[in-house]
Amino acid sequence: MRKRMLREEENEPAASQEVLQDIKTTEYVLLPCGQSSKGLRRRMREVSDGFVFNADEKRSLLRDLRKVCPPLGEAMEVVLEEAGNGPCPVAYRRFLASISTGYPIPALIPPCFVFPQGGHEQSVIDRVCTPGQKVTVADLSSLAQSWPACADLIRQKLWSTVPPTFHSILQRLQDLARHPGTYEDTAQQICPDLPNEEQYTFMPHHPVCRRKNAYKGDISSKHYSAGNKFTRRDRTFSPGIFSCFCPHGICWGFSIMKQYEGPSTAFDILVRRFPEAPGMVIYDNACNLSRYALKREPGHFAKTQFRIDRVHQPGHVGCHEGYNLSSYPDNCSVLGGSMTLSAMNTQVCEQAHSTLEAISTQAKFMNQAHFLQYVRYFLYRQNLAKIQKIQEE
Repeated sequence: MRKRMLREEENEPAASQEVLQDIKTTEYVLLPCGQSSKGLRRRMREVSDGFVFNADEKRSLLRDLRKVCPPLGEAMEVVLEEAGNGPCPVAYRRFLASISTGYPIPALIPPCFVFPQGGHEQSVIDRVCTPGQKVTVADLSSLAQSWPACADLIRQKLWSTVPPTFHSILQRLQDLARHPGTYEDTAQQICPDLPNEEQYTFMPHHPVCRRKNAYKGDISSKHYSAGNKFTRRDRTFSPGIFSCFCPHGICWGFSIMKQYEGPSTAFDILVRRFPEAPGMVIYDNACNLSRYALKREPGHFAKTQFRIDRVHQPGHVGCHEGYNLSSYPDNCSVLGGSMTLSAMNTQVCEQAHSTLEAISTQAKFMNQAHFLQYVRYFLYRQNLAKIQKIQEE
């Protein structure tokens, strides 16, 4: 739903004169970015898709992997030897496809999974990579809940212990997943009340608590556009509103977008209005949001899991399965065990936006104050009906 834009806008003062350097993508991916690595990731994708490589292609692939990522090269040597003259064995395909993309490994392996949990002195990966240590039922169950591709590999290969040739690659993946936790949360500056903010946003339970830092990546490109869902321009109407919902379908609030929606839209709200980032963010562009967020505020999002809603997931064919809710068991618990994935409605935003179409025509030409009040009351009625339905259930 779009509305007429204000003719004059006050720019928010800069949070700091210091411009922060973005974190390099190479710190989060197994195969670093670059033209040569793109070709390497393409060949790994072909391996996981079942393409048959001849002897020269196998030697070339192993040579390049040993240069770029020795642990993966060591594991692939075993995989290709087992494949012989045929395609990659099915048991390895899902695992290899999930780790060979250009998207962050921390979004594939949950941060809570790579640190000791439940009174153990070691993480699950450290335990299964201990020489001679057998994979217990509890460890396999934990893997299935948090890293299904790894659990699937162990089950299909019937490994009672993980082979030493796979220890290095698992440890390397764990180090990459732990990396965001090594950074401090740099967005800590307390923000005074911004009068202009109330003209665009209504989030009563999540007021502005900090300013967004200046990042070199944003300044160099002036306006970050990679991953933007829309690119057309309109000087008369705003691009629409961006709303946030809890898993039960209750609207937390909304903001009138000044620029077309992209990763920076959700990032601004999560950084400026949440003292601690949510444990899970479900968003139709979560893959690009995770890259954007981990490059700028890794400390703030060190414990956040990013997922794509089920409606938009089929269109995401280039990112790894860590963003795919359907790759996890339906009984997988979320929100501290208060809900399972099967019970979570990931389309609440889309459903709410479809109801907003009923008032889009009249709201479009209201002035700013009337628009905010009108949409607030409409969403209030929607929230009230949702709460009553939950109470009845």
